[in-house]
Amino acid sequence: MLKRFERVIFTRWFVNLCLVLPAFYLGGLIILGRTGANPVEFILLTTGDFVIKILLVLLWISPLRVILPRLVWLKKISGFKRQIGVACFLYGLAHFSIYLLDHISKPGVFVDQLIKPFTAAGFLALLILLPLALTSFNRAVKKLGYKNWKKLHRLVYFSAVLIFFHLLLKEKDVYIKATTHFLPLLLAEGYRFYHFRKNLIKL
Repeated sequence: MLKRFERVIFTRWFVNLCLVLPAFYLGGLIILGRTGANPVEFILLTTGDFVIKILLVLLWISPLRVILPRLVWLKKISGFKRQIGVACFLYGLAHFSIYLLDHISKPGVFVDQLIKPFTAAGFLALLILLPLALTSFNRAVKKLGYKNWKKLHRLVYFSAVLIFFHLLLKEKDVYIKATTHFLPLLLAEGYRFYHFRKNLIKL
């Protein structure tokens, strides 16, 4: 029974379904008119929240594999990191596109907003995710070479830092949310780095 369950959840179609469910959820809220008094603001906040949660899922996979090496399913989930990364970019693109459409009739205001630290951090994070999404395919890995591809995709950590500041700069009282989202990940990544260095010294 357990093996049958694993065969279902560790498949490409099931992972894709899980990744697209937030979009269906948001679409349902829009259709039902449950987006509050300011629908644009609600959609912006919701898509932004999707980006953060999917990014955290992506970044937690590697440290958890070090912390909990005996969990075989973590290794299986690791095989879907590219899909998760692409989904993170697409939700980020939707988030920025909605913001752009909301300000497109006010180009002067949009430019002023774009150069502010809060907006600039989010926009730069999206720009970093773009080449990662475009190279999340086997053909790109072969063309770049695995080592170069791996180096390129480590830029996701810079994107995570920018998203952290994007969230942190949104409102003064959001620092608690930003910290609780990213501090545990930072500690886990620190442990992973320590574990890597320790094993390297042994060799």
